[in-house]
Amino acid sequence: NPQQIWINISDNVTGCNTVSSFNLVVNPLPLAVTPLPINECSTGSSITQAEFDLTVNENVITGGVPGMIVTYYNSLIDAQTPQN
Repeated sequence: NPQQIWINISDNVTGCNTVSSFNLVVNPLPLAVTPLPINECSTGSSITQAEFDLTVNENVITGGVPGMIVTYYNSLIDAQTPQN
């Protein structure tokens, strides 16, 4: 890695061909670190919602590697596609 790949392109009509190359580079997958849970205490029995700032753990998730983008999804399928 990287590896140079050679190609030969031929035109079936004219019989002409050309040779070229390109570099194939396989980048490793980024490593995601699972952060500690974020907790919020309830202020009473009638309060069933809380507001969380998910970005507070992004530096932990990316391992501090610059240039990484973290996005959030409600389901695994949405994250895999990525949509919604």
